[in-house]
Amino acid sequence: MKRHLYLLLSFVLCAVFSFAQSSTGTIQGTVTDAQGAVVPGAAVSVTNLDTNRAVQLTTNGDGLFSLPALDPAPYKVEVKAPNFKTDDRQVVLQTAQVLNLTFALQLGSTTETVEVTSASPIVDTTTSGLSDVVVGRQVTELPLNGLNFTELAALVPGVTRGQPGNQQSGSGNQSETFRYAASGGAALSVNGVRVQANNFLFDGIDNNESLVNTILFFVPPDAIQEFRVDTNVAPAEYGRAGGAVVNTTYKSGTNNWHGVGFYQLRN
Repeated sequence: MKRHLYLLLSFVLCAVFSFAQSSTGTIQGTVTDAQGAVVPGAAVSVTNLDTNRAVQLTTNGDGLFSLPALDPAPYKVEVKAPNFKTDDRQVVLQTAQVLNLTFALQLGSTTETVEVTSASPIVDTTTSGLSDVVVGRQVTELPLNGLNFTELAALVPGVTRGQPGNQQSGSGNQSETFRYAASGGAALSVNGVRVQANNFLFDGIDNNESLVNTILFFVPPDAIQEFRVDTNVAPAEYGRAGGAVVNTTYKSGTNNWHGVGFYQLRN
């Protein structure tokens, strides 16, 4: 009886903690006045520009706001407060990104708007890891042999496909990739780490093949919004492996009709 309870508890804990790994992002920030004093109760509106879905929230007593579980997409963030000019800016939220914004409101009428164009920071202080994002346009427009999106991970510094003829290789009859030889496999050596040490995620769901430690499901390139490759000191929520974390995001759709067709000849 105790053994059954232990197994049940272990299963429940695994189910709960599996949600920690996610491909969604967070927009957070601070609202102050021109002198740097915090502005509590400011109205913050976050709008997905692809779907026009808007979420409303207010800053807390410290002038802070945070909106998690957002799909990677372009957003408009607008801040309003009594006796201050409206401040808004357009940003692009990427896969698993924590985007930190600072709004310094100017005194004036709420009918006046200050538009700010912000570039991505050179150093991201919101995470311990080093990573890069391969965006959807790269996935769909760069040539891919066998429609294997993992080949594009080599665009990220420190990532290679391994060395032919040894245990780092993704070619031949190496055990970690023999199942997927037709598409070139998913052998990625990150900073010299073995190709079996990577962690593949698809929309935050485990996408690892447990027999030979490689990818389980190759997401069709045309269905990919983007994918992030963490190469060093990945955030704490990503366990399992000491190599790269390849976090792939599925396209969530927009308000416009769109589609794609292709013909693949396998001779």
